[in-house]
Amino acid sequence: MQPRCLPLLLLSIATAVSAAEIGGTFPWRTLQAEEAATNAERLKPSRRAGDFAAECVGKKASDLVEVTKLKMEAAEVEKDVSATLEGLGRLVYDGRKSGQDVSALTEECITKIDELNARVAELRRKIDEYNNILRCPQCQAVNTDDSLYCKKCGTKLGG
Repeated sequence: MQPRCLPLLLLSIATAVSAAEIGGTFPWRTLQAEEAATNAERLKPSRRAGDFAAECVGKKASDLVEVTKLKMEAAEVEKDVSATLEGLGRLVYDGRKSGQDVSALTEECITKIDELNARVAELRRKIDEYNNILRCPQCQAVNTDDSLYCKKCGTKLGG
């Protein structure tokens, strides 16, 4: 038997004995009902805390899944950047070797690379947001999301 139940048991026995001595009935059922009600009241805050903890864990898990998806997408876009850069290099090389003007195609490749790099930057910004990280626009140093100034270069952060 647990030590914290002992006083309740002694109280129950004393109540039962005194009720029996005066010709009354045993109040076991009444005491059990009262104890059950008291325990239910005690558990309400812990249930709320448990619900809150479950919500937090669920939120963290969904954030982790979202960050993983964003990282995978960023890796795919970075692969596209590499492939486009490689194609641009081949295009310039072949154009020089053959003496053809490839400046229009070169501009198209550069525009595509800029768009892909902007997409990678946006994905990284979203990942940083999930991780409560703020990057300096000047030097790209990682700062906490409550920082007012960059810890590396001193640039004012935020709004």
